[in-house]
Amino acid sequence: MAQLILDRLGQKFGAGEILQTGSQHGNEWARVRRDAWQTVARFLRDDPATDMNMFTDLTCVDRFSTEPRFDVVLHVYSVAKKHRVRLYGGVSEDDANIETLVPVWPGANWFELGIHQYATQIRVTLETHAV
Repeated sequence: MAQLILDRLGQKFGAGEILQTGSQHGNEWARVRRDAWQTVARFLRDDPATDMNMFTDLTCVDRFSTEPRFDVVLHVYSVAKKHRVRLYGGVSEDDANIETLVPVWPGANWFELGIHQYATQIRVTLETHAV
């Protein structure tokens, strides 16, 4: 449905920032290297071809027996283009830090706060987020 988004990510980020992409049941997703998390999110928001202007969800998943152990999961949507994508930012148990998305989507603040509260148990930290 939104293969265009994955194509644009591949065109823009050719230095390994996008670790993996796929589509399952018409839902596109990309696994993003954690040091490119905010950069990729900003690109998706600002690129006229993707126009991902609606932040819809941000959560954290403990994958327990898999590395990286934790996935920070972002869902964004383009109101004008009617397509969506899910991004995964994996962090290890030993270094569970990833950039905040508040500068890209201010509404991410509440979701990051929820992750922070959950993170007191699982130790995931959103860098530069003022809690």
